[in-house]
Amino acid sequence: MIVEVTDEVDRQAVPVYGPLMVDAAKAHGAFSADELELITRFIRVERELLAKHTARISALRAGGGRRTSSRANPA
Repeated sequence: MIVEVTDEVDRQAVPVYGPLMVDAAKAHGAFSADELELITRFIRVERELLAKHTARISALRAGGGRRTSSRANPA
């Protein structure tokens, strides 16, 4: 399926999202392409970790699971 934005949707979106897009372009301009790539990689890794542990915690809750003694050690 291919979804295309119609002119009407585009017209309605500009007042809502236009200011955000302008501000985001200004803010993102402070970063180099390499920095943005690094940030993107970091966010992908974090999303994978969150998905993994969300599933783990959901399974614990569903099964009335016990807490583990393993704790993160921020360094």
